[in-house]
Amino acid sequence: MCRVGIYRHMGGQDLDDVVDGARYLVSEQHVDPRRIGAVLICHGMVDTNVHFQDSVRLVQRLIELRKEDWELAVYPVESHAFEEETSWADEYDRILKLFERKVRSQGRPAG
Repeated sequence: MCRVGIYRHMGGQDLDDVVDGARYLVSEQHVDPRRIGAVLICHGMVDTNVHFQDSVRLVQRLIELRKEDWELAVYPVESHAFEEETSWADEYDRILKLFERKVRSQGRPAG
């Protein structure tokens, strides 16, 4: 989606895309909705492509909508494409932990 399409609508059309993706997985791919892994927003603060304020606005919209199961990870020295090894490692560690906590554990039988 181009930036013009979401201008002044942060947390609107872009968030709708995420929701539509989840609905597609459930209806067309028969994915258990309890096993869809919520939203992890990873954003470099010096990104000149997607401005940091865009993620801040998205977070505010998630709060206003009382959404749950989302996280924000901020990378102060990163731009749009991460370069620091430590940032990459942190991002992938967060993805793994989120998957383990929210997706894999949801599908396990009790007991």
